[in-house]
Amino acid sequence: MVERPPPPLPDLEPPVGEPAYAWFEGVLEGTRGNDDHPLQSAAGTIDGLRIGRADLELDGPRFSLLLTGATVLGRQVDDSAKKQFLGALEIVAACAGRERPIESTLRCTEVYQDRTVETLFGVEGGAVRAVGRVRAISTEDRRRDPRAEVVIPPAQLRDHRRRALIVGFLVLAIGVLVLWQQGWVDRLRSVDPAELPISAPEFGTRLTVSVERSFGNYVVTVGRGPDFPDSDEKLNLWRDRLSGARERMAHQTLAAGGDVYVHLLGRDSNRLRTVKIDISPLVLDVDDAVTGMLPGHPDTTGFALSSTEVWGR
Repeated sequence: MVERPPPPLPDLEPPVGEPAYAWFEGVLEGTRGNDDHPLQSAAGTIDGLRIGRADLELDGPRFSLLLTGATVLGRQVDDSAKKQFLGALEIVAACAGRERPIESTLRCTEVYQDRTVETLFGVEGGAVRAVGRVRAISTEDRRRDPRAEVVIPPAQLRDHRRRALIVGFLVLAIGVLVLWQQGWVDRLRSVDPAELPISAPEFGTRLTVSVERSFGNYVVTVGRGPDFPDSDEKLNLWRDRLSGARERMAHQTLAAGGDVYVHLLGRDSNRLRTVKIDISPLVLDVDDAVTGMLPGHPDTTGFALSSTEVWGR
């Protein structure tokens, strides 16, 4: 039988005093700043409180702070520990600032004599926000009581392990299927763009194209090239040498602004995916470069910049 979640207890004030026991869990994820020392200091502070293990992972431009640990007695979660914990979270929030959002699933669960208090910690606008609720004590809450010694019969323990293995296998299979359906498997197997050619036959050296890989995607940057027609004289000189409809469209795009298309090519130069990028900021001299994003693909053989969404040679 699946246990229903315990109902909240409306109109009750949070209990006074220390809880019988408590635990912390969840993760903070966000974009790294220029200095990682504050993040490392915050993780060390949480570790020192002995209310949970804080694992800090730095991966490219991202960071994650994972908090896990066993249930602790209530006296370990006193006002001093809570103050230091919040102070560490505020350091993490300050590292990201207001312009780089932080995603949080951090929570603290405190079990008192007759009720449970759950507190969720979020980060908004560079500040920590704590939201709590009071609810009834659940069966799962009582199972986590470190004061109770639970003895599981060997036969039941074997059944639990067998079920856990089956559930784990099913979860893994479903997870792989979902990732495959959403294209993440292809993205994880995407080719390094540094090894791939980039062509721009209609634009020549008037535009530059660079591609970088980021979390399974290709980030495409289009900028002004050495022969960018930034004057009427250069545009007229190019117009006199135009040949073909595609090159005339390219000329019109660089003269008046508009969209260009970056095609992700597969075997036999077939188009796999396309991203549309507005280069008007380049033409109007507003920005030095514009960007777009393509999902990665393991069969990628190159990239092509074109004036049309239709690809073909």
